[in-house]
Amino acid sequence: MPDHLEKITSGSKRYTLDMHGTMDGLNTRSPVGYQVYDQAFEPNVFVKMENVGETVVKNPWLVANGKDWRSAAAIVAGVIHGEMSDAEKALALWTFQRGQRFHASSYDRDNGNVVKMLNVYGYGLCGDDSYCLADLWRAAGLLVRAGKPIGHSTTEVYYDDMWHLLDGDEHVICLMRDNKTIAGEEEIVRDHDLMKRTHVYGILRGDDRQTNEFSAALFPYDGVRENNKGEYPGHEMALMLRPGESLIWRWDHRGKFHGRENMGSWRNAWSRICNGTLRYDLDVKGKLWRWGGSTTEDVVGDGGLCAEQGEASAVFEVKSPYAIVGGHLEGVFQRTCLANRFALYFSFDGDTWTEVWTAGILGKATADVCLERFFPPEGEVRYGYFVKVAFCDDGVDRLVIESDLQMAPLSLPGVRLGENEMVYEDENEEERRVQITHSWKECRHHVKPPAPKGALSPKDGERVEGTQFVLQWAGVDFDVPIVDYHVQVSAFANMKYVVSPNFEKLISKTEQHAKTQFEIPFVGLLNPGQKYFWRVRARSEAGLWSDWSEIWSFVPNAPGVPLDPKLKAKTLSWAANEQGRRPLHFKVYGSDERGFTASDDPYPVLVERNRTEMFPANLIAEVESGHYEIAEGEKIWAFYRVVAIDGNGVTSGPSDVAETTRPLIWSKSETNARVGIPYRAVVESVRSIGDLRTVTIDGNPYHPAFRDADVVTFEVVSGPKWLRINKVTGELSGLPEQVGVYEVCICARRAQGGEDRRVFSIAVD
Repeated sequence: MPDHLEKITSGSKRYTLDMHGTMDGLNTRSPVGYQVYDQAFEPNVFVKMENVGETVVKNPWLVANGKDWRSAAAIVAGVIHGEMSDAEKALALWTFQRGQRFHASSYDRDNGNVVKMLNVYGYGLCGDDSYCLADLWRAAGLLVRAGKPIGHSTTEVYYDDMWHLLDGDEHVICLMRDNKTIAGEEEIVRDHDLMKRTHVYGILRGDDRQTNEFSAALFPYDGVRENNKGEYPGHEMALMLRPGESLIWRWDHRGKFHGRENMGSWRNAWSRICNGTLRYDLDVKGKLWRWGGSTTEDVVGDGGLCAEQGEASAVFEVKSPYAIVGGHLEGVFQRTCLANRFALYFSFDGDTWTEVWTAGILGKATADVCLERFFPPEGEVRYGYFVKVAFCDDGVDRLVIESDLQMAPLSLPGVRLGENEMVYEDENEEERRVQITHSWKECRHHVKPPAPKGALSPKDGERVEGTQFVLQWAGVDFDVPIVDYHVQVSAFANMKYVVSPNFEKLISKTEQHAKTQFEIPFVGLLNPGQKYFWRVRARSEAGLWSDWSEIWSFVPNAPGVPLDPKLKAKTLSWAANEQGRRPLHFKVYGSDERGFTASDDPYPVLVERNRTEMFPANLIAEVESGHYEIAEGEKIWAFYRVVAIDGNGVTSGPSDVAETTRPLIWSKSETNARVGIPYRAVVESVRSIGDLRTVTIDGNPYHPAFRDADVVTFEVVSGPKWLRINKVTGELSGLPEQVGVYEVCICARRAQGGEDRRVFSIAVD
């Protein structure tokens, strides 16, 4: 086990560590997702930063390989740079945040601060993550506002003259139909299909259309939005390291954490909690103990802990930047007289004390006090406490205060394969003497597989028909079985961001499991004529990832998505997209579902929790021009989309939604009647059936169902006395009494607002 000791005598020092072997945390760790990530090997054991000098060291810290998470400002400075646009800053910070945490809870929102989440916990719920992202974006100078989902928590960020939703908890961004612009919540509320076509819950979750639909149902709010987001109290990883005190970063877990006892139910979250130590070994025989004594009583001179006469006491305060989850006290005392009292006390406020130990014998008395009862997992989170020692004469031989800490493993200053740059910094004006000890393991038991070689389809640089196809690559020839592939598709040649969550996948989480291929899930997620880049890496049965393959490219051939669809009177019109190949004709789709998915065939739709229904195909027409005329008496749908088709039969993705002004009477009424014969006709108006939306019932916010359907009522405004109408169904009825031509005016009113009138004549003979 390699160890390295570094001696520090200046306020800033750089040094390097070389790690050998074949395995480290990076090349054996799964991507970080909504679920708990896995890791096959952890080389780091501990790093100990110890004050061996005679002065307090102010805010000492160790930055490993550029990872400085001491404050929100430091985090932002490590992620963005001045040349970035606001859009790039927002995306870079979202990418960083979601790559460092998973979904679990401390149950008291202590991890709603980004510095605590990243350093202490490494996990948080949506309500925590949304505040953390807000803090990062604000620190980068961006405007933020609270999202309005039901049963979920989000933050939107403002740039390029609009608001955008980047969800760090569920790892979601929804692209608009241009496949470039990140939608805001208002756009998602208007068109749930933007979420339905997006992979949700991150790379460690498999594809599931009903899960996407349920996620869309969390966004029903279309009211006024306030341009603000609350802030959590600030926190920094600040530390005053006294002589004899050490901070020990550790990578093992000793069963101690802050939160409820069911942490294990968060998908093995136990494995991603580390327990470090803050240890204070007081110089009780010298004078350095005074740096830690907040108050003393009857202590004599500048030497060791000595009583002037009778009993004396000293109080020591413990402060930690990490949550304290346990600890113990060690002490050795010499009791020479039964009248002499030696005792240890514990307090959180320095006023109310609990006696935790007292000497009961003459001679050498040893204290070994467990402090676990003061730090129950479900108790109030603590970052400090007080210890008081009561003693007589010079009978204190040893006193150690040790605190167990909760730490997030991805934040710790560890080593990885190769050369590691370490930077020590503090804010001391006085001299300091600090020792840093690194301890790690090196492993050569397994070798990483070779990188995948060769794009089989499409070949590198090839143009490919359509926007939905299969990416295929050559398999890896290796002694150990390959159990997974990680594929990424990007619009950037340097692969800095993937196109969307649809384009970063573990093949083991897709229907192509155990294959060397990835099928793009939907038509229209890529832009025709645009160059895209992709790469793959392989994971062996031993848990090691290969290097990334070479970066390959392709260009889709397809018509562009039709633009700006509108319905005016009975004409649906749109503009052909100049991007991509010229369309020869178009498909028109209609539905009464808000945010519907265009489909040529019947398809399952989630209609309530855990229940789907088959919805009918919604293709209604094919036309050659850029408009569609609705015939008299033909049903008018509440919503329309258009798809372009080129000369090779390749289709575009579906357009944005064209929404019909409602209510709108579209039926062709029966205009002839006979005296004495009952008249029957039905007035039909456009009605939306709403969309899948969740509401809170009895405190549970997850009750999705189709809601906000149009409520339309009908009225005969003018007409013959014998004519009646069912105000709900629109059915006209009556018994004509005499010959004549009667002018009728029917009004349809929508409860959500608006009305429509239709005038026609009934000829009675």
